[in-house]
Formats: sequence, C-alpha cells, structure tokens
Amino acid sequence: MRVIAGSARGMRLKAPEGRGTRPMTDRVKESLFGTLASLGYPQEGDRVLDLYAGTGSLGIEALSRGAGWCDFVEQNAGVGRIIAANLAFTRLAERARVHSMAVDAYLKLRAVGRNLRAGDKEPLPDVKCDIIFMDPPYADPAIRAILGQVAEGPFLAPDGLLVVGHATTVTLPDAPGPLRRIRQRTFGGSAFSLYKYALAAGSETDPGDDDAPPDEDDEEMC
Repeated sequence: MRVIAGSARGMRLKAPEGRGTRPMTDRVKESLFGTLASLGYPQEGDRVLDLYAGTGSLGIEALSRGAGWCDFVEQNAGVGRIIAANLAFTRLAERARVHSMAVDAYLKLRAVGRNLRAGDKEPLPDVKCDIIFMDPPYADPAIRAILGQVAEGPFLAPDGLLVVGHATTVTLPDAPGPLRRIRQRTFGGSAFSLYKYALAAGSETDPGDDDAPPDEDDEEMC
C-alpha cells in the first residue's frame, strides 16, 4: 500500500496485522483519485475528513496531493497509532489530527462544537469540509444511518464532495437528504459513490452507473 501521487509519492504505508482492517487497494484508490481529479479535487488547502480512517490511506493521499488539513477518525486506538506513524513517515503530521473515537460519536460532538479543541494547526469545529471520505467496514449495519447523519449535518462545504466506499451488494440511496449521487464506480465486489449537494451537482450527475470491468485480482475496500 503506497501513496500514489504528490509530495509523498511512492512512500509505503504501514497497515495493522490481521484481517480487522482491509485498506482500499492501490488499484481502486488510483481510480478513485483519478475520478476526483477529473472533478477538481483535491485543491490546494482543502479541508478533508477521513471517517473510518483505517490506515489513513485516503486522507494521506489527499494531503500528499495538496489538501491543507485532514481529520482522521478511527475507533481502534492501536490503528490510530498506525495512522499517526504513517503521517510522521510521510511528513504530513503537522497538517492532520487523529481522533480515536467512534464515527457517530465524533459527528455528534463536531455538530455541536464540543470537545474538539481549536488550535493553530487544526480547523475550528464549524469549518466545513471540502472532501469527506467514508469507507466503513462492509458488514457495518450503520452505513446508511451514518450516511444520513453526514448528509444532514453541518459538515460538508456547499461545493464539497462526499466519497463513500461500499460493497456492490450494499444499496445506497441516490439522494440522501440534500445530497445527490453524481458518480458510482465498481471494481468486482467493491464500489465507491460520490455525492454532492443537489444544487452543486448540476450536470455532473451521471445518467447511470459507470462500471469498470470486474477484475478477479481486485480486493474489497474496508
């Protein structure tokens, strides 16, 4: 698992042992960030939120490509330490913070601005995010609820982008709250969906799914 482009290009990231965390493969991540680049993301200085961060691969990739700040949310404290190590290794730690807590708890606290200290190196709680990554475990039954919580909450900038990783067997709504799905890409049993606010989506919305050919070497995202 490596950083694909930007200031940390080619650097290999640590991953926890065992099968509890399965990071997005380089092949799928490269396709995802190619799609993001075609839409103009990330831009210099963007604020990023990486939910269910795992190894931190998605947020680190965004930072490497010029994003200004990323909050990583990972419930497992041991995995959170791996994110911190990866940030230090890629020399991106000064533009990030790791939050060791459950995603729903983080969102509830951030929504009311509690217990998230504002300092010189981190955004204020009411700063909107330009990109939100949400890549939960496939078996997580709360994926639709968390998607709704993000869609209805005060987290995403007006022209921001929500990226949701999911299994192709998981059916997500095309219009959660004020958001609209503008892209969906599939790789074997893995997929990612992109959402924007309805008014910002405009002509970017695909007429339908644009699936990549399945490849038996592709692995599932976590």
